[in-house]
Amino acid sequence: DGEYFFWGHNNGALTTTTSGIPAGIQNRYTRVWRGQETGDITDLDIEFDLTGLGSITTHRLRLLVDTDDDGSFADETPISGAASLGSNRYRFSNVTELTSSTSASHRFTLATASLVGPGGVTGNLVWWLKADAGVFNASSILAADGDAVSLWMDQTSNPNDAANTDALNTHPVFRTNIINGYPALEFEGGTRFMDATGPMGIAGNESLIIFLVFKQNSYQTNGGNDDKGTFIIDRPTATNNLASFKVINTDKYFYQRREDDGSDLGGPISVTPVNTQNFVLIDYYRYLNGGSSEEGIYIDGRLDVTTSGPTGSMTVPNLRIGKHATNSPGGLDGYFVEIVAYDDDLGDQERQKVESYLALKYGITLDPSVDYLRSGGSIIYPSTSGTHSGYVHDIAGIGRDDNSGLYQPTSRSQNVGNMITISNPSNLQNNRFLVWGHNNGDLTAPTNADVGGNIELRLSRVWKVSQTGSSLGTVSVTVDMSWVPGPETASDLRLLVDSDGNFVNATEYSVSSSSGDLYTFDNVTLNTNNYFTIGTVDKYNTTLPVELTSFDVTYEPPVVVATWETASETNNDYFTLERAGEDMNFFELVHQPGAGTSNVPHTYTAIDPNPFGGRSYYRLKQTDYDGKTAYSAIRRMDIDETGRELVLYPNPNEGRDMEFSMGNAVFQLEEVEVINSQGISLERQRINALNVNRYTVHLDRPLRPGFYLVRALCNGKWTAFRVVVGDKQ
Repeated sequence: DGEYFFWGHNNGALTTTTSGIPAGIQNRYTRVWRGQETGDITDLDIEFDLTGLGSITTHRLRLLVDTDDDGSFADETPISGAASLGSNRYRFSNVTELTSSTSASHRFTLATASLVGPGGVTGNLVWWLKADAGVFNASSILAADGDAVSLWMDQTSNPNDAANTDALNTHPVFRTNIINGYPALEFEGGTRFMDATGPMGIAGNESLIIFLVFKQNSYQTNGGNDDKGTFIIDRPTATNNLASFKVINTDKYFYQRREDDGSDLGGPISVTPVNTQNFVLIDYYRYLNGGSSEEGIYIDGRLDVTTSGPTGSMTVPNLRIGKHATNSPGGLDGYFVEIVAYDDDLGDQERQKVESYLALKYGITLDPSVDYLRSGGSIIYPSTSGTHSGYVHDIAGIGRDDNSGLYQPTSRSQNVGNMITISNPSNLQNNRFLVWGHNNGDLTAPTNADVGGNIELRLSRVWKVSQTGSSLGTVSVTVDMSWVPGPETASDLRLLVDSDGNFVNATEYSVSSSSGDLYTFDNVTLNTNNYFTIGTVDKYNTTLPVELTSFDVTYEPPVVVATWETASETNNDYFTLERAGEDMNFFELVHQPGAGTSNVPHTYTAIDPNPFGGRSYYRLKQTDYDGKTAYSAIRRMDIDETGRELVLYPNPNEGRDMEFSMGNAVFQLEEVEVINSQGISLERQRINALNVNRYTVHLDRPLRPGFYLVRALCNGKWTAFRVVVGDKQ
């Protein structure tokens, strides 16, 4: 009550202008509206009727809001997510920028985004789906975490969107912050899928290359040159012609093709086995050249297999993402983040530009035989050159490439064991990149061979930087020290930056802030060919009082067994085995007495009787008699989650008590949050219920009838439920 929003426009022409537009915008409308808020409105839906204004490409529509009221849109961030309502009407949902402060009065207008392509490669681009753009739920609203996805918009100039109009339980689920800060679509390996809504536009006599970025948690091992096994890409209905991608021969990738007349079923099979640990970047292709045909598969930028193929007509059918046309189960168990397709033979440089864009965006390390390129074709990380050839591990980078639509101010490698996140560049402009990789130095063997000043030891692991374009200014470097054995004190740590790799005269940076094992160094200057590592000014505070020779965890159903050995111990009171879920929030499991002071080897064993399903992590905490502690390296454990799905009951619900269970499995419930249909968090309870097989959450306030999103942090992983609250009978 008492809240209003009024608007009017300046009667500007419904023509376009390039005046006062931000980066990534081709033009905007001359007409400008201005809003006036009364009260404190959270967000708005805005619909535009663009009848008579020519052809509109929905995914390129942007809303511009002059949030700082300086009369210019040039310094604003374009708002995407337009949904077509039909009859030339378009909606932006849940817009907060127009009501960002009480009594806000902001100008706004419509704009068209610049035409971009992966790696700047726009020629012959026929399909481009990415999880961070144009993903909508069944209500035609941009998908939020946990939403079933109904529409995945194609980002090309002639859109061929992917959609699913079947029951919601066949739709993939939108998940936020899955890889390097980006969202993903989650598929569960049997029923969830998305279908291209129109022809792919790749004729039977045309070359093709299709790029996929996905992750498999598991896969079927029964796939052959048939309709069995795990299909990652297939077609919506049975057709003669195929351009599918699946798992074959127990654990190999397979580009399965067949000609239009039903002949020549087959295709190249990878040498490299299926990867279930990381996201992979796959390119599979068919190149026609006169009377010959070449087919093959690239994995993370390296040509894994190539063969000669048939030359007959092989039209690419409408593609299905996530499962086989007719068989179920028979699909992807994992995540998809991006798909790109071309109807041409990309040259090596064009292909490398697309691969570099995808690798940099998602923190995927390309094969050491491949250099990273920006859209203009110049090298941004020379993996193959003498300057950086040894620094090819956990490669990641920040940068901006407007031709690719890439704006990457924060990045880290997706690889397990990665220690470095770089963020907050003070001057990130177009065509500027900062990319880094390390030498795989032993984290258990620090050195004092080339340290100077107050530095007593440094890590043997060293990172090297490649900077392209003008300086990005200063950055923040966050280091995850959980992978380094031994204790550390923030006041002792230094980030060492040097120009020649000899750290005697290195520039030293002290810790600006810390959280657990994460230490952040702000206002750091990194230039091209700089080296950096971590040093300490007090080597005694970084030395473990226990000489740990091994630490391993194994799954021996139904328990996880941890074993570790020490060569010597000094004042060692006890060990604690700790476990974390995917959120890396560790909890204590069991204590094990230490040997005090000893110079003889000791072997220890501890059991986790109720391990998490899915992915979890274990580490040892060692405690001295004087209370000082130190941590081991972290070990990862992956356990099949079948039969361990979290369930909320009842649903529909009366709005006060919600019961959680996981079949017969024991689980750990840490937190529950209730969010209303406007996206407002109504209640958040911290629970920390350990090793339970059933738990009831009693809300502080009863919910009114309506639809709610309930999020539960269980076993270190967030799960979202759509809950209906009805009237009490």
